Amino acid sequence: MPEEKKEKPVFSLSDPFLYQPSTNFRYIGYSYIYMPWWVLVLEPLHGVTWALMFTVVQSYAASLSPPHLTATGPGIAFATNLAGTKVWNFRVSQGATL
Repeated sequence: MPEEKKEKPVFSLSDPFLYQPSTNFRYIGYSYIYMPWWVLVLEPLHGVTWALMFTVVQSYAASLSPPHLTATGPGIAFATNLAGTKVWNFRVSQGATL
């Protein structure tokens, strides 16, 4: 998967405080686009912001877990994210909308 190659360096260098500003920068950039080609400039930031978001979720889940379950908390967070994605994809395939 090509997206994973872009996200791996961000996972190792990420700081939870970087997620919100980088996401805001991407959304503000999308709102000011006046030519469709500018999406290609902002789209690589998707992998970076996704990696930062997932790092924040995993570190927060690990901090909430008891010391003897430090791997379980992030595992549950990942499983919940995956299950939610699967449910949403199923609903969309059945014709559901927001």
